[in-house]
Amino acid sequence: MGGSAKPIRLERTGPEGVGLEPLTLDPADFQSDLPEQRWHLAHADEALGLYVGVWTTTDMQEAFGPYPGDEFMVVLEGAVEMLDADGNATTISEGEAFCVHNKTPTSWRQVGPLAKYFMIFDDPSGDPPRRDDTAGGIVRFDVRTADRADAPAAVDAGLVVADGAAAPMVFRFFTNYDGRMASGIWRCEAFEASEQPHPRHELLHVVEGRLSLLMDGGDSLSVGPGEAVFIPKGARCGWRADGPVRAYYAACRV
Repeated sequence: MGGSAKPIRLERTGPEGVGLEPLTLDPADFQSDLPEQRWHLAHADEALGLYVGVWTTTDMQEAFGPYPGDEFMVVLEGAVEMLDADGNATTISEGEAFCVHNKTPTSWRQVGPLAKYFMIFDDPSGDPPRRDDTAGGIVRFDVRTADRADAPAAVDAGLVVADGAAAPMVFRFFTNYDGRMASGIWRCEAFEASEQPHPRHELLHVVEGRLSLLMDGGDSLSVGPGEAVFIPKGARCGWRADGPVRAYYAACRV
C-alpha cells in the first residue's frame, strides 16, 4: 500500500447513492431461515486477507463451527449472542466492541436487526491453530474498560506529535495468535501531529471527542462520536485533536 492511499470514512449506510449491497447466503451456514444481510467493503485486500467495512443482518442463527478469521467489530445497532457448544451466550450490545479469534468454535445468534463496523484479518498464507472451546476466543469491551484496575498497560500509539503534547495511547484488549492484529481502546488528549506515513492499517471508531486528519493534497477529514475512519498503511496524513478523544481501534501490521 503506497503513500497515495488516503484515509477512508466509513458510512453506516454505505456510500452515498450506492448504499449497502445484498449478500448471497448459503443455507448450510445457518441453523435458522436465511436472513437478509447487506454490506459495503471500504477496503479489501485478498492477498493480505484484510477486509474493512459495514455489515447488517436480520434475525438468524449461524451453524456452529470455527469462526472464519480474526475479526474486530463495533456494534452500531442491536445486540448479538455468541454461543458456545453448550448454548452459553456472550452478549455484545449496541455501543460495545468485541473481537473473535480465528477458528473459535461458536454460533452467532441474532434476535432483531444488527449493524456493525468490522475489520477482518484472515491470512491466506497460513493455518493458525484451532481453539478447542470459546474460552478466551471472544473478547468484549467498551470505552470504560480502559479505566478499570485490571486494564492492560497503555502503550504509545506510534504517532510523532508536536513538542509538548502527550502522544495518543492505546490499551490492547485483543491480540491475534501471531501478533499482527491488535484491537482495543485508543485515547488521547489535545495534540497535533505533522503529516507522516501511517505505520499500519488501522480502523478507528470515535466514541467521544473529535479527531481531524489532514491528508496529502490538502483534503481534510473529521470524525466525531459514532463515526469511523480506516487509515491504510502508508497513507500520509496529519492529525489534530482539540480535546480528549476516546475511540475503539483495530490495527493490522502486514
